[in-house]
Amino acid sequence: MNKFANKASLFCIFAKDVNIKKLPTSDFMKTLVRTKLIVLLIIIIIISLAMLIYQQKYEKNKTNVFISGLISEKKFIFNNTLTFKQNELRKHIDDYTIWDELVDFHYTNDTVWAKGIFDEFVLNNFEIDAVFVCDTSGKLQFSNKLPLLDNLNLPIKNTNELGGKYIRSFQFYQLIDSQLVQFVGQRTYGTTDIKKEKPHGAYFVARIWSVSFIDKLKQLSDANVQIVPIKELKEAKSKNHGQAINNIELKNYKGEIIAYIVVTKDFTALEKIQQMSRVNELLRWGFIILILVLLIILLYRWVFNPLQRISNAMQDENPGHILKLLEQNNEFSRMSAMFIDFLNHKEELLAINDELRDSRDRLQLWNKQITDSIFYARRIQKAVFPDKELMQSYFKEYFLFFEPKNIVSGDFYWVKKIESKLYIAAADCTGHGVPGAFMSLLGLNFLTEITQNKPNASTNEILESLRTKIKNALNQNVNELKTRDGLNIALCIYDINLKKLQFSGAYHPLYLFRNNELMVLPADKMPVGMHKNETEFHTIETEIKPEDIIYLFSDGMIDQFGGADNRKFMGARFKALLQQIHTLPLEQQKIIIKKEFGTWKGEKQQLDDVLVFGFKLAV
Repeated sequence: MNKFANKASLFCIFAKDVNIKKLPTSDFMKTLVRTKLIVLLIIIIIISLAMLIYQQKYEKNKTNVFISGLISEKKFIFNNTLTFKQNELRKHIDDYTIWDELVDFHYTNDTVWAKGIFDEFVLNNFEIDAVFVCDTSGKLQFSNKLPLLDNLNLPIKNTNELGGKYIRSFQFYQLIDSQLVQFVGQRTYGTTDIKKEKPHGAYFVARIWSVSFIDKLKQLSDANVQIVPIKELKEAKSKNHGQAINNIELKNYKGEIIAYIVVTKDFTALEKIQQMSRVNELLRWGFIILILVLLIILLYRWVFNPLQRISNAMQDENPGHILKLLEQNNEFSRMSAMFIDFLNHKEELLAINDELRDSRDRLQLWNKQITDSIFYARRIQKAVFPDKELMQSYFKEYFLFFEPKNIVSGDFYWVKKIESKLYIAAADCTGHGVPGAFMSLLGLNFLTEITQNKPNASTNEILESLRTKIKNALNQNVNELKTRDGLNIALCIYDINLKKLQFSGAYHPLYLFRNNELMVLPADKMPVGMHKNETEFHTIETEIKPEDIIYLFSDGMIDQFGGADNRKFMGARFKALLQQIHTLPLEQQKIIIKKEFGTWKGEKQQLDDVLVFGFKLAV
């Protein structure tokens, strides 16, 4: 019987409160699983394709951004290079050391001086191919032209045409026999003409953009550089396969565009590399999709088919569907063997299932009866505690923080008035729950009986009598010290006429706050019950002042584990809490104590019943 107990328990999971439910047909199961696998495959393919398209688009955009960045960089480099080369010509033009002599030359036409300065000094020390000097009418006074510049013709009427009337310096270009010539110059002024108001003529230099010069620009800018006449620009663009980096306008002395500097760069090799990278990415994703498809096909064959066989066997209760699976050494063969074993013992398992269901029903009934009994016991326990109206008549102000661990509590509080004496107690019985509740009823009953029979007894005498009654009730004797049943208690008697308070305690002290200072009335270090070092209880007496606040409590809150380090709350922390809140209204103190206890405990289990009783006596 025990051999099949575990299997029967598993079977009960399916059976539960009713007979075994009929499983779906195998065709339906087959369709459902197959559909899910196909949908899964489609989802994987769609996600993979979406990621592939995104990756391709991302790589293409990255290539475009990269090429755009290279174009900007090349444009920046070429512009700086061109500016640098142009400024080389200005170095000489901006040197005014010979200008007073140059102004004199406009009027003396001293060719000997001109050849000495321009031929021997200027052409040999600067990257200049020719020098020109003309008067204000535009008449050429001196030039050392190269053969290429023999055809140079500047039909200007005056120097104002070179850049404008108010422009002192100028730059322009001329195309001579398909070669570009750059001219840089400025009007000539005497060094004493600070405001540059009276030009005497013009002085300018020329540089031929030879093949070697253009090659140097290509090398410095790492780009293809062409000088394209304006008439040939359209044709040049159609022949050029590189990407345009910059088109710089070249103007003659009249401000007319005569040609362009066309700067291009061929990025074909880079684009091919990026294209190969995208193709590789495409192949990689295709391979991944292929692997996933193969995995799903294998999953279909290795997992779905055996499950389908087992499903058919369970539906038909026919082990013939799964005999082939028994030959394999895997989970499906073990499942098949367990199912065949189940079929062989089906009737026995069904009987066990019925027996277990009956046992479960009986346990549920017993649990309900016990729970109902405990809830009824809680009602009885609450009924023997002093009611709210009675408590309000006994005290000027009070609060009770009472938090049982279980439905019923082993902690109890007791208040009774006999003539001019008010008896007050807070106790913690051995254990909690039902055992503690039984002890609390014994304690409540014995305290009531003792005070009625001995109305003049002091607090220590009451505890002595209570100890005797508990020992007799529990059949405790000196030879049975292992039996520790009993209670810890803080007991007070307040004489209303004399305004005096007697106190005796078994483990539980009394806290009294007077003028913001804490007075601790200590308890004896023994319980009310059997104890190996048993002695007589002591009584402490004190006079009560109008604003005195008294606290009686069990050790439930003090011993509770919690906080960040999972430690006990401890007595020192409890004292500090009372010291902090004792001046507040007592009902507000209860709220703070309850919140502090909940925060400290957190999600941890409550270990014991909790009782904190605070009150002010009518004085």
